[in-house]
Amino acid sequence: KVQKNIPSGLILAASYTSAEELIEKNLLEVDEEQKISLTYEDIKDLFRAKCADQNLQYIQEREDRFVDLIQKNCSGLLFSLKEHGLGDEAAKSLTKILSKNNTYTIVDLCGNRLRDTGCIELAPLLENNTSIVRLDLRSNDVGGKGAKALFNALLFNQTLTSLDLSGLSGINRNHISTKGAKHLSELLQQNQTLCQLNLASNGMGSDGIRILCRGLVDNFSLTELDISSNNIGSAGCEFLAKVLDSTNLQKLIMERNQIGDKGVSIMCDKMKNMLTPTLTYWDLTENKISHEGVLSICEMLKIDKCLKTLKIECNEFGDKGAEEFAQLLEINKTLKKLFLGENAIGDEGAKEIGKVMALNKTLKTLFLNNNLIKDSGTKRIMIGLTDGTKLKHLDLSFNRIGDRAGVEIARVLATNRSLKTLNLKQNELKESGEQIAEAMRKNFSLTSMDFSFNDFSYKSFSFISEALKRNDKLLKSSEVDRLKKKIEELQDTEQRLIEVNDSLTQEKEEEVVLYKELEESETSLSRVRHNSQAHLESLQDELESKKAETFETEKKYRFLVERFGDEEDLFVEQLREMDEKTESERRKVEDLRRTKIALDKEVTDQLKLLSNETAPLLEQLQQEENNYNKE
Repeated sequence: KVQKNIPSGLILAASYTSAEELIEKNLLEVDEEQKISLTYEDIKDLFRAKCADQNLQYIQEREDRFVDLIQKNCSGLLFSLKEHGLGDEAAKSLTKILSKNNTYTIVDLCGNRLRDTGCIELAPLLENNTSIVRLDLRSNDVGGKGAKALFNALLFNQTLTSLDLSGLSGINRNHISTKGAKHLSELLQQNQTLCQLNLASNGMGSDGIRILCRGLVDNFSLTELDISSNNIGSAGCEFLAKVLDSTNLQKLIMERNQIGDKGVSIMCDKMKNMLTPTLTYWDLTENKISHEGVLSICEMLKIDKCLKTLKIECNEFGDKGAEEFAQLLEINKTLKKLFLGENAIGDEGAKEIGKVMALNKTLKTLFLNNNLIKDSGTKRIMIGLTDGTKLKHLDLSFNRIGDRAGVEIARVLATNRSLKTLNLKQNELKESGEQIAEAMRKNFSLTSMDFSFNDFSYKSFSFISEALKRNDKLLKSSEVDRLKKKIEELQDTEQRLIEVNDSLTQEKEEEVVLYKELEESETSLSRVRHNSQAHLESLQDELESKKAETFETEKKYRFLVERFGDEEDLFVEQLREMDEKTESERRKVEDLRRTKIALDKEVTDQLKLLSNETAPLLEQLQQEENNYNKE
């Protein structure tokens, strides 16, 4: 359902870029026949709700203007009603309208007056909508109750990837504070879709960050977090450092939080010891960081191989801090963008940076705006740009650069082929504008140069402007072949992604089958459990019955024992006496048996003796009988 209504790749794009950039690059445009606008009845309902919120009288002309505005700002994939005074009545109307519309992917309600009650009205929309990938609620006077409603509604949302609750200057700044942080922490523990979260200027303090960090533990979907202007201090850095290695944060914005050198040191100590660092973008603008804090950052960056963008503007660490960064750039091979604006860097610091420019082949962007750099520092930077540097974007605006350095700038522009943008706004350049204009005859790579608020002649101004237009046109024409090649590469990537998506779809289908089988198994198991339970209950009843019978038997036995106990003792005694008599008789019998055996032996012996004595007599008688017979 989501894929049907959202252009391919839009969710991914929304996860890694801002809505403004999507709009600027026309990534939200759809074909004319695919554009779906709100119905006239929807618009009228929303207008009446707006009038109710602002206590305005209904006027047809005012409604017509509102209809035109809606048709312009709320067609295609973008729904934008910034700063229209919308309140809770409008929130009710929006929920009703957008709940039946799965076209809009980006909803921008920045600068209205939804407050807590309006957010409570919007909550059901976030529970059910399957198309919105980015929601902008900046400066809507949202507090803890409204935040609770929003975060609870997003617990199981699987499409919203970007949420902006930051507060802009004014009376409607958001203030979710620690109350909202509690529910946000619960959301981050559950939701695995949200990628970008902006909480700038919400009065969270170190306590709010402590609560937020509970939800960051083992959350691997959130890649961008903005906690600027929340006064977290060094204490907040301690909480962040503890959970940093259990997150997937790639972009961390901590502007204006007064973390100081101590907070920077805490964060850097953690980042130095992370086995798998993920942070690629770190913004420390305006945090009272001195040379000591810069030293901690540079020591960390000698080890960390992940950070690619560092913004540390408005910290006033001066030339000493710039020297530390110069030493870092000499050895660092990963940093691509370095923002050092408004740090009281003078010529000495600029010279040190200029010395290492030729040695560093990875830095692409360097901002030194709003400093105290004059001619000598600028000249050394320009010398560094002549020796094969890869720098593409250089900002030297709002310094004190004069014509002597301007001549050196012109010399470099005549030969440098890497620089694409150069900002020289608000300096002290005058006559050197002619040399710069002349150098642009030979330069075909620079496409953007801001030299406003310098005293260039009109001729120089015009020539430089035309040269920049020429270069931009050349760049676009030369980009065609490169872009075609890139498109082919992306098509190959797209095909691989389609194959992966098909594989995932098949796995999901298999999961559905397995889930059904699991449900059937659970149903069968439930029946078995039910039957087993019934059988068990039957056995328990039978056991109870047997126990009752046994109890009755034991009761009767005890009664008989008590009744016939004495007779039993007498009987036992009689048996014992009989046993004794029997034993005595047995012994007598045994004695008689032995006597008999002895007598039998004696008789046998006598018979043998008698036999021996009578044998001769018998023989004699036999002889005499024989003799008698003969006679």
